[in-house]
Amino acid sequence: MILNFLVIAFRNIIRNKLFTSINVFGLAVGIASVSIIMVYINHELSYDKFHESAENIYRVAWFGGGDSPQTRVPHPMAQAMVNDFPEVESAVSITPLWGPGLIKETFSVNNPENDDWFDEKEILAVDTSFFKVFSFEMLLGDKENVLKRPDIILITESTAVKYFGENWREKNLLEKFLSVNDSRYIIQIGGVLKDPPKTSHFHFDFLVSYIRLKTEDPDDEFMTWADFGHFNYIKLKAGSDSDALERKLFEWVAPHINADQEAIDYFNERPNVGFQLQRITDIHLQSRIRWELEANGNIAYVYIMSAAALFILIIAAFNFMNLTTAQSANRSKEIGIRKSLGARQNQVRFQFIMETTVLAAISVIMGGFMAEITLPFFETLTGKTLDSSLLYTPIAIGSYVLIILFLGFIAGLYPAFVLARVNIRKVLKGEFVSGKKGHAFRSTLVVIQFAIAMILISGSMVIFNQLIYLQNKSLGFNKEEKVVIPMMEGDMRKNYPTMEKELLRLPGVSAVAAVSNLPGGQFNQQSLYDAGHPEHIIDASEMICSHDFLNLMDIKIIEGRGFDESIITDSIDAFILNKEAVEALNLKDPIGKELVLDMDGFKLKGSVIGITENFHYLSLHDPIRPLIVIERPWYNHLILNVGTEHLSENMNAIRNIWQEHAGNFRFSYNFLDQNIDAQYRAEKITGKIFGVFSGIAVVIACLGLFSMASINMERRKKEVGVRKILGASKPHILLLLLGEFSKIILLALLLAAPIGWFMMDNWLNNFTYHINLTIQLFVGAAILVVFIAWLTISGIALKTLAINPTEALKSE
Repeated sequence: MILNFLVIAFRNIIRNKLFTSINVFGLAVGIASVSIIMVYINHELSYDKFHESAENIYRVAWFGGGDSPQTRVPHPMAQAMVNDFPEVESAVSITPLWGPGLIKETFSVNNPENDDWFDEKEILAVDTSFFKVFSFEMLLGDKENVLKRPDIILITESTAVKYFGENWREKNLLEKFLSVNDSRYIIQIGGVLKDPPKTSHFHFDFLVSYIRLKTEDPDDEFMTWADFGHFNYIKLKAGSDSDALERKLFEWVAPHINADQEAIDYFNERPNVGFQLQRITDIHLQSRIRWELEANGNIAYVYIMSAAALFILIIAAFNFMNLTTAQSANRSKEIGIRKSLGARQNQVRFQFIMETTVLAAISVIMGGFMAEITLPFFETLTGKTLDSSLLYTPIAIGSYVLIILFLGFIAGLYPAFVLARVNIRKVLKGEFVSGKKGHAFRSTLVVIQFAIAMILISGSMVIFNQLIYLQNKSLGFNKEEKVVIPMMEGDMRKNYPTMEKELLRLPGVSAVAAVSNLPGGQFNQQSLYDAGHPEHIIDASEMICSHDFLNLMDIKIIEGRGFDESIITDSIDAFILNKEAVEALNLKDPIGKELVLDMDGFKLKGSVIGITENFHYLSLHDPIRPLIVIERPWYNHLILNVGTEHLSENMNAIRNIWQEHAGNFRFSYNFLDQNIDAQYRAEKITGKIFGVFSGIAVVIACLGLFSMASINMERRKKEVGVRKILGASKPHILLLLLGEFSKIILLALLLAAPIGWFMMDNWLNNFTYHINLTIQLFVGAAILVVFIAWLTISGIALKTLAINPTEALKSE
């Protein structure tokens, strides 16, 4: 009997090709979209879970009570926690190798057996306990003891391939060496690690031991309790209470950092300040504080993507149920005939549920194939490498089966329990009419579909408007036509004055400057205070630059003056502050004021010579904070004003001059405006994804509307014929036909507007500077939705109007 039901189901599916195609395609696209989004979300949620006992690994962060919490804490703290807290099983400190302004230093490295040099900056210094906390896989070398040697370096597998070729395993790398910075250092390879997984919140190409750093400079304050400069991670014993440990930390650290009882009381009374433990698996999505080792994701975007997936699934499911129930109402005569031939109600019910289940199964299978095919395009869109095998895990397959059974049963309920009870006599005499309840149910589903489509479209419009705002907002400096070139350690920084003169002789270069940190990047934070009021200390971002940097960037001086090359003391004891720093220090007459800048333990005294207007040296995610600018030859970047005409020739000339001072370093450049725009890459990706899936949601909703309109117009042919005979005009009838659907769509828009407003207002709160939501924006989205809906159904309505009344009424 089941085989017979299946045969009949496939016959009915094939008989109604148009509606079957629309129904299957709509649900398949929805399933594919949801599957892809869920693979993406799974990827985002999987960060750092590859570590053994990842749930017990924490990073120690510092929340000092201001608006600049940071990831870095003192180096000795890690091992001291192992010694003093029995619940801490192991701990490790790590740090990049910093250059001026706390920018990762670039090293020139080569294999002495050939002449290929590479620029490298992904180098971490780590404690000997590194492998006790982290589970990075060692392919070659002694994991237990290798970091106890100061004379070795560990490299990753991809680095081994870069320097020694694909057959590196055959070359006994433990006896090989690497040359660094024009052979100034020769260092032995101590082991090879598998590349860190993509889902690690930090990555590296080389590891060196802290022992090497301590050997080179035993008295470096960087290694003491005085410097909050290291990334400390701890592994707790299973079952330990991390919250209880966190509450004990500041009072325990206080003697080491000379904190008094007042400070201890302050931090003890406030639960969200002091040292905090961040679970390693939460860092990627839930930590966006200063000095993250890499740019993290954002849990808000995971919520947005989850909402988009849920919305699309709802639209696709409602569309499937709507079309299935609407089409089944046209099969009343078939039911009547089958019941007159002896079919029981339960058999008719089972038949309908079987048909909708088969249709759902076809849609889900097709959706799975669509997801597999389109996943590479989604990877290109997001810049992520996603695991397609997640589409076929037991959980995924189980979810597909549940969707099939759920939709098959729900979509089959109406025909199974309503149409199966129809009166045979009325059906066969043509007196059966689909009830108002079924029509109201389908209208409700259409309302929900278009409400969701409206939310997604308005959300996309808000995101794109915010991106336009970010790109066009005045930052307080000129970012256009600025070429950025890295400055390497050693002679290049010393020879900057010579390089500057040589570059300014080039016809395409109108200005040259050098700076430690680029606008939009991270800045070192230092303590700053008025020499007359040492008790009032503020944190200020530190920018180190050449004398003409402010002029090159068109940063406005509102009081005093900028740096002057002819005034020697400007490079010794002159400070320039931004307006925010002046206000934070409560300086009434700032010009000439003597300030003290605590530069990692070295107290630099100087006088204020100028005040700049506040400019956005940080991302627009952040407020403008106090900034101090000093002139010193500690640069990381050259910035050049280069005209866009003959850019290629100009860059070749610049390359030749740069290379004369660079040794074996490789020339590279980028543009400042592109650097700044890259800060909003996550928002751009989210906008693109949201836009794509909003379009998909609208297409699915319109497919449903098209099918519903087709069925509705088919049923109203006679009504249209009668109205035409009675003299109704075509525009009048067209408005009448469109009116019913227009009411449904307008109701959907009214429901969607407040929900969309609430969601996007919350999203905009991620930015310190953002657009204001306006009614006009949502009205624009509403007009777009109405236009698309009318376009969808107007063709069917016009086709219905064109029917000859005699054809429509000949059966009467």
